[in-house]
Amino acid sequence: MKLDISSVKKLLKALYKYEADDYEDEVLIEYAIQERIDYVKAYCNISKIPEQLNSQIIRMIVGEFLYQKYTLGGAEALGIETLALISGITEDDTSFEFDNTNEKSGDALILENLNNLRNGSRVFLIRYRTVTPK
Repeated sequence: MKLDISSVKKLLKALYKYEADDYEDEVLIEYAIQERIDYVKAYCNISKIPEQLNSQIIRMIVGEFLYQKYTLGGAEALGIETLALISGITEDDTSFEFDNTNEKSGDALILENLNNLRNGSRVFLIRYRTVTPK
């Protein structure tokens, strides 16, 4: 996969059913591409991205894009309904108790997942990390 807008749009559509068709989305994707490439270059201490990192970086770009959309417009911007966390279940007569005051609210869970996606697999990136700049 190439590190370009069309690859990111394809992945967004295939994995998240998100259509990135408007100008604002394209601007955010361009930003995410450059930001994540700069991140990987700085983290790995390299000046050129090896082709083997492209799929990992595209995943990170998608994470960065979704993170930016979320910070600008909340869960609704991503088409995610507000989550209510279940705090208890009773089996007889089936009752559920919902609690949004848990340690991790729905928003915290979304942000945690988006941050994991945008930061990529450090184990994978470490393989390309160098001491002296390349």
